[in-house]
Amino acid sequence: MSSINALASFEDNVKAKLKNMVAELIPDERFNLLVHESIRDFEENHIRDLVKKELTKHFEAMVREEMGRPEWQAQWGNSGQVLASDVIRKLITENSGTILANMMSRVVEDMVFQLNNHVSRTY
Repeated sequence: MSSINALASFEDNVKAKLKNMVAELIPDERFNLLVHESIRDFEENHIRDLVKKELTKHFEAMVREEMGRPEWQAQWGNSGQVLASDVIRKLITENSGTILANMMSRVVEDMVFQLNNHVSRTY
């Protein structure tokens, strides 16, 4: 075990030495510019992606947990038909106007468009 640790330590030392050697070859102004560009790139691109990834994992877990609760599960009627749970039935009842409007708006808009075109061509 100690030989593995010694090898890892040796490898870490070599890496550190090579990093220092390369850094010494680059002029300070250029090195500072590279550091600032790397930080800016990280802030502008990678932080957003990391935050989005973490938030997505967090919210997916929250949704999975919530949707796994018994009140969201389908219920079975006496004749074997699937019934909406009380929570789903309540959501539909409270939002039925919006749901219907969203479902029918395109159909009604198309009807109005067709009527307008038909009326304008007839007269």
